[in-house]
Amino acid sequence: MDKLPMFTHQRIDNFNYLRDGLKDLSDFFKVHTPTARSKPSWFGFPITLREDAPFLRSDIIDFLESRKIATRLLFGGNLIKQPAYVDLPFRVVADMPNSDKIMSDTFWIGLYPGINEAMLEYVVHSFWDFVKH
Repeated sequence: MDKLPMFTHQRIDNFNYLRDGLKDLSDFFKVHTPTARSKPSWFGFPITLREDAPFLRSDIIDFLESRKIATRLLFGGNLIKQPAYVDLPFRVVADMPNSDKIMSDTFWIGLYPGINEAMLEYVVHSFWDFVKH
């Protein structure tokens, strides 16, 4: 528990570094921000492809993974489309376009507190390299 404040601070710094480094790629990616009056200790850096991005989530993920940048899909997305719900009764009140969008176009990069600035810069440059090509 003694390390928790340092871990929290470092995760926030890592998040801010990536957010600032990728903000000019907003034509391709939606970089998420904290809600008003919140101060999260970010577990990961979520990224969502824009509707008109000229590539698929799998394209950017494959590129990042080829550069040894680990990614993960966001947990679940639209839960009613998960295999666990196939034979369960449930009620849907309305369309869930945001849940579908997250399920198909969102991924994240971990923000481990041991990541240093050179590693973060490598991630930012990798996104820029991908978009340029």
